[in-house]
Amino acid sequence: MRGEEAPIAIDIGSRGVKVAQVVTRGDRVVQVRCGYGQLPQGFAWEPEKRSSPVEEALDKALEQAGVRGRGAICVLPRHQVTVRFTEFPVARPDDLAKMAALEAEQHIPLAVEETVVGYESLGAPSPDTGLAPALIVAARRPVVQGYLSLLSALNLQSEQITFDALCLFKMWQSLGVDSDSAFLLDLGARVMTINLIDSGRLRMSRTISGGGEDLTRAFQTDFGTSLDEAEQVKQTRGLTVVQDGIPSAVSKWMEALLAEIRRSAMAFGTQSAKPTKIYLSGGGSLLPGLDRFLDEVAGLKTSLLLPGQDLLTPSQGAVFALPYAASLAASQKTQALNLLLPEAVSAERVLRRRRVWTTAALAAGVALLTFIGGSYVSLERKKMMISETAPTVEQANQDLQKAGRLSKERRDLGSQLDFLTTAHKGRHHFLDILLEIHQRAPKGVWLTSMVMEKSTPSPDRNAYILQMAGKAPDNEVVADLVSALAGIPTLKEANLQSAKSVRIGTEHMVEFSLSCELSDAGLDDKTPSPEKTDEDTEETP
Repeated sequence: MRGEEAPIAIDIGSRGVKVAQVVTRGDRVVQVRCGYGQLPQGFAWEPEKRSSPVEEALDKALEQAGVRGRGAICVLPRHQVTVRFTEFPVARPDDLAKMAALEAEQHIPLAVEETVVGYESLGAPSPDTGLAPALIVAARRPVVQGYLSLLSALNLQSEQITFDALCLFKMWQSLGVDSDSAFLLDLGARVMTINLIDSGRLRMSRTISGGGEDLTRAFQTDFGTSLDEAEQVKQTRGLTVVQDGIPSAVSKWMEALLAEIRRSAMAFGTQSAKPTKIYLSGGGSLLPGLDRFLDEVAGLKTSLLLPGQDLLTPSQGAVFALPYAASLAASQKTQALNLLLPEAVSAERVLRRRRVWTTAALAAGVALLTFIGGSYVSLERKKMMISETAPTVEQANQDLQKAGRLSKERRDLGSQLDFLTTAHKGRHHFLDILLEIHQRAPKGVWLTSMVMEKSTPSPDRNAYILQMAGKAPDNEVVADLVSALAGIPTLKEANLQSAKSVRIGTEHMVEFSLSCELSDAGLDDKTPSPEKTDEDTEETP
């Protein structure tokens, strides 16, 4: 029995191009075809510009994999897209797409005419609010056009354009692990992506610089060798060369990685148990000593994010995890997000219609030749055709009535959307304030609580006080935070209320609290004041 071949998934990284195609029989994966094409040293691909090195590397990877078919899936890296986690009322797919476009227009800092927007449902509606969690993803139109041009140059047809974090999350779901809170860490050559899963849902995805190439340069600094020799030491000895208590460039890279993982957990504020597991993918996940470091120092049980079947070696599974996950999701039809350009979708529909018209024209030509050859249609046959047409006319009338009802439902949904937009206006304004604080806060600040409360109202307006508490490395960083808050137009002033030195493990830190008055909060008495807000996080690359 021949298996069913999924579309070819393509992942263009910093150092090379990876492709994978899964073959399934029923619900089981029976074969994985994968290939790799090396990019030139120091090369950086810009999707807006056509690049022959990328085309050559992709062509080599496809040939090495021995893939079949023309359908392809492009996996965009996290730093090429902007994401927003939100909630939507239950609606039809067409209406959800419109709500996603509206949400992107209001909250994603990209020009509407230069943006391609997609959405993905992340779970069932809440019984309390009736709103379902959703993920909105936006990419710049020139980036999407660049990927489509690349596929066209190799005679491939794009079926889907998605992004890496969602593919890895879908793969994590397919493994049926026993934990519903975990980190997914994808280690690339130049960037790392940290994804947080909480309560079985993807809740955060962020990219940080400092991948495998930075670690190679750290080995070069510590050992005084060439880059090639440093790369060899990294691959063979890895983090095992680090000695406890002795500062080095490699140990600083490790500390930075640990700080970003902790920052991700603290910035989000998980609703369930604190994540105790971390799943690694990407070429950097094979770094010797990395699993031990994360287990002993970060307290995270570490595993490679690998396919469920023994079809790839652990090293293959780690390197090709991303394209494998995208092809697997396509075979299982578990992913709806698609950033294809609207005109590309329309062109495909036109092509399908032309195929139907061509088939109908050929059939009509055969019928005409048969008639010319001597065939004729009897009167009884004409009567039969009339009787067969009558139900079709009746069905058409029913379809027209149904279309009228659907149009009314569409107008009703539009009214509901306007109501929800108005109801959440104040809440979104508060999120804008939180985003400003997050962007301006100096490095090293951990905010542990934020409470907004109403102060004694003045005669002409309502006044609100934002109370914050957290920890910082020293008093200078706390002062920098107060100065940064003073630069936010919405905050009238920031007053430091307390600052004391505390000991956390082996580190000395400053525990502080401060208050800020909102000059124009934009909130009325109907808007609830959030306490220790745990709103879904929005990031911009």
